[in-house]
Parts: sequence; C-alpha cells; structure tokens
Amino acid sequence: MRNTQCARFGTSRRHWFFRRFLSPKEEQKLYLGLTAAFRQKLDIQSNESTKSYSNIIEQVILTSNPSSSTHSHNKKSIRLIPTPSQLDQLKQSLDTTTDKKTLLKLEHELNQYQLNSVALYNRLIRSYIRGGYLEEAEKVFKDLKHLMPTTRTFTYLIQANVKSGRMDKAKEYVEKMQFLDLRLRTAFDCQVVLKYYVQADKTHAVDILWQHIVQHSDSIKPGWSLYTMYMDWLIRQEQQEQQEGTTKSQLANVVQNAVQLLEHKPTIHQARIVAQAAEIFNTSHPDTAYRALLLVARTAPKFIHKKTVDPILCTYLKNGKTLKAAALYYYLRKADVPNESIGHNETLSELKKALKQQDISSSSSSEHDHSILSTTDLSPFYYH
Repeated sequence: MRNTQCARFGTSRRHWFFRRFLSPKEEQKLYLGLTAAFRQKLDIQSNESTKSYSNIIEQVILTSNPSSSTHSHNKKSIRLIPTPSQLDQLKQSLDTTTDKKTLLKLEHELNQYQLNSVALYNRLIRSYIRGGYLEEAEKVFKDLKHLMPTTRTFTYLIQANVKSGRMDKAKEYVEKMQFLDLRLRTAFDCQVVLKYYVQADKTHAVDILWQHIVQHSDSIKPGWSLYTMYMDWLIRQEQQEQQEGTTKSQLANVVQNAVQLLEHKPTIHQARIVAQAAEIFNTSHPDTAYRALLLVARTAPKFIHKKTVDPILCTYLKNGKTLKAAALYYYLRKADVPNESIGHNETLSELKKALKQQDISSSSSSEHDHSILSTTDLSPFYYH
C-alpha cells in the first residue's frame, strides 16, 4: 500500500492533492467568519433555551414540596401546583396591593399552592407591613411551618418593629436570625440591622457589623445611607466623649472611603451629616475634611460653616500650604458659599497676605486660577 499524506488545505509541496483556491489570509478570514456566524446562532438559541429553563427552574423551586410524598395519602394536604403565569400574577398582585381584604385573599390563594420557597411569603409580609398590618405580617411568619425563612424575612419584621418602637420584639427576630446563622449580604439588610443596633445602643455590635460591611463591601455595595448612618453613630459617640481620639480617626476613615468609593451625590440630609463629621476631624485630618466640604458644597452649600472651614484654612496656612488653602477658598466661593461662612476676616486677610508673599497676586487672573487648579487634591471633578 502506498504511504500517502493528506493535508486539508495542502500545505506540503510533496503531497499536494488539492489546488489552493484561497490565500492563507483569505482562508483565515473565511474560517473566522464561519465560526462567528455559528457562535451568533448558538447564542440566540442558548438565550431562548436559558429563558425557557429559568421559567421551569423557578416554577420547580417555588412549587416542589419535599414533604408532599409523605402526605400523599392525605387528601387535605394535597395542594395545587401553580403555573408560571399564575406565579407572575401573584407576584404582581403582592407587590402592588396594600388593601387588607385583598391581601387576605392573596394569602388564602398562596396557601393553596404547593410551594417550597419563602420568596412569595416574603412579598406578602412586606405588603402587610406597607399597609400597616404588622400583626398579620407576624402571623404569616408564625405559619411558616415547612418553609425556611430567609434573611429578608427577618429584616422586614425587624425594620417594622424598630419603626413601631417595639425594640424587644425586634430583638427576638435578630436573635432568631442569628440562631439560624443567616448572613447579611445586601445593603438593605445591613442597614436594617445596623439601625436596630444603633437604636438599641449596642456599641460592640455596631462596630462588628461595620467591620463585616467593610470586609464584604464588594458584594454588599454600601451606599450613602449606610455610610452616613455609621457616621451619625460615631458623631454621637464623640459628643458623649467616648473614645474621642479613636472616633476622630474612625470618622475620617469612613468619610474618606465614602467620598472615594461613591460616585453619586448624597441627599441633603446625608450632606449635613458629612458636614458635621468634617467639623470633628477638621484639624486632625484636614485633607479628608477638605474633600468632604467640597462634596457638601456641591450638594447643600448651606451646611458649610466657618467653624468647620476656618480651622482647615488656619492649619494649611500654619503648615505653609498656602495654595491648598487658596484652592479650598476658591471652590467654596465657586459653589456660592459666602465669605462669612468660609472664615473669619482675620483668616481671610492672612490668606490674602500669604498669596501676595508668594507673588500670586502679581500674575494675571488666568494664571492665578491655573496655579490654584493645578495643585493637588483640588478635585474639580465635583463641579463638572
């Protein structure tokens, strides 16, 4: 038998069976085009399959009941299996209804179905709470016999009881959640439990929870609500003269992280808390207070006070950081903060004198602005 060697596109001159119709570059382009078209078609089919499978999986998760086989002989325990459309209708009704009679009907309908997830009952609990029916919400929780409550089940009830001033009842739910070893994985859940600890004045628990939030910030994604709640707690601790030196450092660190990590602006109420925090550490951490005040200025300039700004200006002037002091003054004025809210007349006069000594006043106004804007930590980003 003759020993022959075949190549699909004939790259060997000794064994050339097929004439090359395309150049290597054209062959590569054709190959990539074919595979790209195949992948695109595959993606379309995969998306359709995934959507179909997700509906099936959701129905199985919500409706499968592991205990159903043990009670199959009892006709009273047999429950209906809802269709995906019935589940969607239930979700929509639970999310939009706060009328008590309607919610009771939805609860009755929900109890007729064979479910193996507490998700729909969480929606029912939330709707009862929104309507002001806390007792009914707690009754739903008590009736969860074969279903395992989740973290969200507890945080809804904790939040409602804290809001109603029922701290002992809220404590019960917190302890039950801890007994079941349910973790706080979202900003909402952390905020609810943090508020409970703050109102219950549990200092150690507040600090431990905040460490957990910082450690898992990538997944929890804390926002201004969480940051300012913890800031407000630290401010009160400082005002009560508890751990004064530690509180200043903690406050400065929290504000610095918030300013660096959060892209959106705080609310007016949150900006007020940031301004109060900056007043506490304005001399010990002037650069952090500087950035905090720029943030407050673009959100709620009315909370800028000279009792906060003046010490920062004095600290910069004392340490020879004239341009930084001038930059802070420049941006606050740009945010329409009046002179009387920035500093005392003596401080502003000293700043003007220092600028003259550095020969800044002799340059043109455009060069003067450029020299200020080019210094470090000016953050013109805040005024885009």
